[in-house]
Amino acid sequence: MTTNARQFELQALTDIWTGDVNGNAERLVPTGLLGSIRWWFEVLVRGLGGSPCDPSSKQKACLGKDHCVVCEFFGCTGWARKFRFDVRDAQGQLITSKLTKGKAFHLRFTQLRVVKAEEWALLELTLRLISDFGALGGKTVLK
Repeated sequence: MTTNARQFELQALTDIWTGDVNGNAERLVPTGLLGSIRWWFEVLVRGLGGSPCDPSSKQKACLGKDHCVVCEFFGCTGWARKFRFDVRDAQGQLITSKLTKGKAFHLRFTQLRVVKAEEWALLELTLRLISDFGALGGKTVLK
């Protein structure tokens, strides 16, 4: 792992559904995980007194050069995220099949543009929040 990447090891306590068009969920859809992480990142920022924009709002607040802390890190219309995201196994190989109960995996965030120490800290805190109190993926109310 290079110094411009952060990796977090997790273990699935249940099968993790990341979505697919047919509903059989046999493959991993990394953007499904990333959307879940972004949602929890927004929760954390709000809990710390920040004001992230509402990406589902018809009136987009993060257009142009000014972005909320969430859009600055994860991206928004006209602004790419600051990292490449992938899911790997213990040997560093990409995982493409669904994450099943008991499976250990690594979330890797590879820096593409400058990421501030505060952004890395918020990401780490977000993943701790998810690990201790939340869930990743969709259909979490069914678990």
